[in-house]
Amino acid sequence: MMRYSCTVLSPGQAAGPVHIASSRQAAPALTRVTVEEARDAAATKLAAHSETAKTGGDILLAQKAMLEDPELLARVQALTASGETAQVAIHQACEEYAAVMDAADDPYLKERAADIREVGALWSDALAPVAEAPVSPGAIVVCQTLLVQDMLDWAQVPVAGVIAGQGSPLMHAALIAQNLGIPVVTVQSRDFRDQVREGERVAIDTQAGWFDTEPPASSPGHSASAPARIAHPISLPGGAMIEVRANISSLSEAEKIAATGADGVGLFRTEMLLEQAGRLLSAAEQEEIYREAVQKSGKPVIFRTFDIGADKSLAFLDLPSEPNPALGLRGMRMYREHETLLHDQLTALYRASQAGAISVMFPMVASVEDWDFCRDSAARVSEEVGGGAVALGVMVEVPSVGFLVPELVRHQAAFGSLGTNDLSQYFFASDRESRASHQSGLALVRFIHMIAQEAQASHWPLGVCGQLAADPGWAVLFAAMGIYSLSVPLPAVQPVKELLNRVHDFGDLVDQATQDSGGFARTMSQWAARD
Repeated sequence: MMRYSCTVLSPGQAAGPVHIASSRQAAPALTRVTVEEARDAAATKLAAHSETAKTGGDILLAQKAMLEDPELLARVQALTASGETAQVAIHQACEEYAAVMDAADDPYLKERAADIREVGALWSDALAPVAEAPVSPGAIVVCQTLLVQDMLDWAQVPVAGVIAGQGSPLMHAALIAQNLGIPVVTVQSRDFRDQVREGERVAIDTQAGWFDTEPPASSPGHSASAPARIAHPISLPGGAMIEVRANISSLSEAEKIAATGADGVGLFRTEMLLEQAGRLLSAAEQEEIYREAVQKSGKPVIFRTFDIGADKSLAFLDLPSEPNPALGLRGMRMYREHETLLHDQLTALYRASQAGAISVMFPMVASVEDWDFCRDSAARVSEEVGGGAVALGVMVEVPSVGFLVPELVRHQAAFGSLGTNDLSQYFFASDRESRASHQSGLALVRFIHMIAQEAQASHWPLGVCGQLAADPGWAVLFAAMGIYSLSVPLPAVQPVKELLNRVHDFGDLVDQATQDSGGFARTMSQWAARD
């Protein structure tokens, strides 16, 4: 057995036989297909796939637009005219465009370089199509590069997981895998592809940060030793109950709530619906989706209103360019200038509330005045359309809100949810996608503890829906602080429940974690090491 450390692109656990995807080779120098014909064929394939894909259709259309860029075609034609072969010309032209993206300071633009390279690969493939060996359901695919179209194809099989040679959590293919709950990791080991064999069993455990070849029978995916699914909230020391909910972005994920044992949906990222549709959705279209999400999940759902803006741009929205987009017009800040966007969404949510328990929370609230604007907007819509009872809450992601809990309670905010991804980046003045991670910082745990104490003193329900909720050390620490609702990616629901179910005594956990950096590090490592 060999164990490899890995980088997580999409969380989860899986085991199954290896399927080695064919390496993408350069097309032959001599081909009867012209670069123009190959481009048209690739564009047609992307368009057709975008119409049938349950998620990621907008990404495929964006790639189609890149592929059809006349300047890119002109560059390829110029290179072929100078004597380069078609495949070399496509590769070189796309690399030139990708290099510009790579040099950008914006992490989002850097990741779009991967889309340019993917477009080039699809274009080259169309020069001389090669039939791929079929992938069996439950396989672990091993590939060098993770592509959007491949990920969508494998999701239809479906595969159990993917091991790639390169990639990042922000690349589009990884985001799709996260939405679909398919574990994906990358392995930097040069000898890995030479050692793994077709049909050999492997196991992925993204929580532990490794995967094994020839896994033992107790590995994830072996039903004989798999623990019984926990489908109820967890009883904590002292008698309190903690819910473990799921973060989702689509109806296909809502269907999996019962199967994963989640206690509800703690975060429905509604902006992803627009990204998947590739356009704005009418109030009626949104209402249908929200109703179906509540019905499919069968549990309470917290919908976050559209969190779009300068740092989460959508191709079909004309948003201004800003020098510091993460600090600019985003989330509820957009609503003041685009009130119809909020009005239509709230209309759909209030109408859909007749189908089941719905809560709504607003992103990027930074002040009581921000909250009042959101609350009053919802009140007006409620008077207009009626609907069921809807609890209104706030994303606690801008640090200033952490000091306003009593005021938010007095202004009728029904609950709060810590968005630790953005809270961390704003708290540390460090881009959330930067390699310089501060997520285990002593200052942050003290700040969150302060917010938790304020929430308890004000009898204000406080949850967590950010990435830290799925971290073993943080999950236990949140529970010890009296934060009794965690929302995590679908594959993390059972691991977090199983961990919390084994906690018999918090002891002086919070004191240890907040006293000094050494105490915090010991606390995190202690719980991260527990299986």
